[in-house]
Amino acid sequence: MLKNADSQEVEVEDPTDIDGEEAARISALLTLNGNKYRTEQFAVDHDGKGYIVTFSFSETVSDDDRDELAESVLATWKWSK
Repeated sequence: MLKNADSQEVEVEDPTDIDGEEAARISALLTLNGNKYRTEQFAVDHDGKGYIVTFSFSETVSDDDRDELAESVLATWKWSK
Protein backbone atom coordinates (compact mmCIF):
# COMPACT_ATOMS: atom_id res chain seq x y z
CA MET A 1 0.00 0.00 0.00
CA LEU A 2 2.73 2.51 0.91
CA LYS A 3 4.53 1.92 -2.37
CA ASN A 4 1.55 3.65 -4.02
CA ALA A 5 1.70 6.64 -1.67
CA ASP A 6 3.13 9.92 -2.93
CA SER A 7 5.41 11.34 -0.20
CA GLN A 8 6.09 15.08 -0.02
CA GLU A 9 7.49 17.48 2.54
CA VAL A 10 9.52 14.69 4.16
CA GLU A 11 11.45 16.19 7.07
CA VAL A 12 13.75 14.78 9.72
CA GLU A 13 12.72 16.46 12.96
CA ASP A 14 14.55 16.75 16.29
CA PRO A 15 14.90 13.42 18.11
CA THR A 16 12.28 12.53 20.72
CA ASP A 17 12.60 10.61 23.98
CA ILE A 18 10.46 7.48 24.30
CA ASP A 19 10.78 6.13 27.85
CA GLY A 20 14.51 6.81 28.02
CA GLU A 21 15.35 5.83 24.43
CA GLU A 22 16.17 8.39 21.73
CA ALA A 23 13.83 8.08 18.75
CA ALA A 24 14.39 9.52 15.28
CA ARG A 25 11.36 11.53 14.11
CA ILE A 26 10.26 11.89 10.49
CA SER A 27 7.24 13.81 9.25
CA ALA A 28 5.70 13.73 5.79
CA LEU A 29 2.68 14.69 3.72
CA LEU A 30 1.33 11.64 1.89
CA THR A 31 -1.24 11.21 -0.85
CA LEU A 32 -2.88 7.81 -1.28
CA ASN A 33 -5.90 7.16 -3.49
CA GLY A 34 -6.39 10.92 -3.82
CA ASN A 35 -6.48 11.48 -0.05
CA LYS A 36 -3.86 13.69 1.61
CA TYR A 37 -2.71 13.09 5.15
CA ARG A 38 0.26 13.80 7.37
CA THR A 39 2.31 11.26 9.26
CA GLU A 40 4.64 11.56 12.20
CA GLN A 41 6.89 8.51 12.57
CA PHE A 42 9.17 7.73 15.48
CA ALA A 43 11.86 5.06 14.96
CA VAL A 44 13.47 3.72 18.12
CA ASP A 45 15.73 0.86 19.18
CA HIS A 46 15.00 -0.87 22.49
CA ASP A 47 16.87 -3.94 23.74
CA GLY A 48 18.28 -4.57 20.28
CA LYS A 49 14.91 -4.50 18.51
CA GLY A 50 13.63 -1.75 16.23
CA TYR A 51 10.19 -0.20 16.61
CA ILE A 52 8.30 2.37 14.54
CA VAL A 53 5.43 4.32 16.05
CA THR A 54 3.26 6.07 13.46
CA PHE A 55 0.63 8.76 13.89
CA SER A 56 -1.54 9.71 10.89
CA PHE A 57 -3.54 12.94 10.67
CA SER A 58 -5.80 14.81 8.29
CA GLU A 59 -3.72 17.39 6.44
CA THR A 60 -5.78 20.11 8.13
CA VAL A 61 -4.51 19.25 11.64
CA SER A 62 -2.01 21.91 12.73
CA ASP A 63 1.64 21.24 13.59
CA ASP A 64 0.94 22.20 17.20
CA ASP A 65 -2.02 19.82 17.49
CA ARG A 66 -0.03 16.96 15.93
CA ASP A 67 2.86 17.61 18.32
CA GLU A 68 0.53 17.81 21.32
CA LEU A 69 -1.16 14.50 20.55
CA ALA A 70 2.05 12.60 19.75
CA GLU A 71 3.84 13.97 22.81
CA SER A 72 0.89 13.12 25.09
CA VAL A 73 0.93 9.49 23.92
CA LEU A 74 4.71 9.09 23.94
CA ALA A 75 4.95 10.63 27.43
CA THR A 76 2.96 7.66 28.77
CA TRP A 77 5.01 5.04 26.88
CA LYS A 78 6.56 2.36 29.09
CA TRP A 79 8.70 -0.50 27.84
CA SER A 80 7.67 -3.82 29.34
CA LYS A 81 10.38 -5.70 31.16
